[in-house]
Formats: sequence, structure tokens, C-alpha cells
Amino acid sequence: MQGIKFIIGIKSFLLRSGLEGVINEFKGAELLASTDSIDALIKLIGQERYHFLIIDTEILVELHGQNLGDKSKVILVQNNNSRASGLPACTSVVYINDSKTEIVEKIGLATKAVSSKVYKEDSSALSEREQDVVRQIALGGSNKEIAGTLFISVHTVMTHRKNITKKLGIKTVSGLTVYAILNKIINIGDV
Repeated sequence: MQGIKFIIGIKSFLLRSGLEGVINEFKGAELLASTDSIDALIKLIGQERYHFLIIDTEILVELHGQNLGDKSKVILVQNNNSRASGLPACTSVVYINDSKTEIVEKIGLATKAVSSKVYKEDSSALSEREQDVVRQIALGGSNKEIAGTLFISVHTVMTHRKNITKKLGIKTVSGLTVYAILNKIINIGDV
């Protein structure tokens, strides 16, 4: 599965490094590039297909008037005291004094619509039998229980799990559960 793709353009090394760490902790997120150079960022914006651009106020001012692409979303990082008046609307604003929890929540909310689209785009990647296995995994079944329910061997269940992980890039039970709910393989009430 391809994840939500990010490009970071932040002048401050510390802020950029911290946000790289936060993005790398998101399940299914892919950090395409991170830079402090406006020229490199403009080049990346033109070449890469991305979902979100995380930039600071200084870079946003320098990018003003640039085409950020139709699918782009901007997450602005700014000082609590600064005002970004006259700049384009942003999907979300992260302040430099926000806690890690607040930053994760803001980025998570901003990416929610895109993440459900990314997951839904991959729903056809699974065969019917793989969807059956995902359903059983999401419902909390062990390999042995899944094998008994689907009348297949434990080895076959393990092979299906490997193929599912390869196709979707989701390695955790919780990730597969979210995938199953978003793709209507199970209902949220079933969990």
C-alpha cells in the first residue's frame, strides 16, 4: 500500500528534524523529502506526487504565487505570536510550542480524508479470500482460529497474511482493523 506522502520545507534544522520524526511514526506515512532550501522545495513540488506539504511561514512567503499542485495540502508551522495574514489558506496550523500529542492530532486530523482515500484506493488489491482473512484478523482471530473458520490450513493463513502485508504494507492487527473498517470489510460495531 502506498501511504500518505509528505514533503517538509522548514528552514530550522531542529523543527525540520522533529517533524521528520513525527511523520516517520505515522503508520502508512511516507516522507518523500525534507529540505531547508526554497529552490530544492520548488523542484520537489514540481517533480513529486505528494499529499501534504509541511512548511514554515518563511518558506510559505517565499512560495507565495507558486503552483503547489491540485492535490497539495499545506500544513503551516509557525510561531505562536506570528500571524500569516495575506497568505493562502492552510489545511492546518502547527505551532512551534505545541506538544508532540497536539502536533500528531493536528496532522492526523488534516490527513484523515486523504488517508481514507488512500486506503480505499487499495481495496481492490485483495482477493476475496484475502478479504476473508483480513475480516477474521480484524475480529481478533488467531491463525489457528482463522484456519478453522475458513476451512484452510494454518500454513495457508500465514501465506495469506504475508501476501496481505506485501500488498497493503500494513503489518499490525490494528492497521488491518482500520483498513477493514474503511473498506467496509467489517462494520465498526463488529469489532
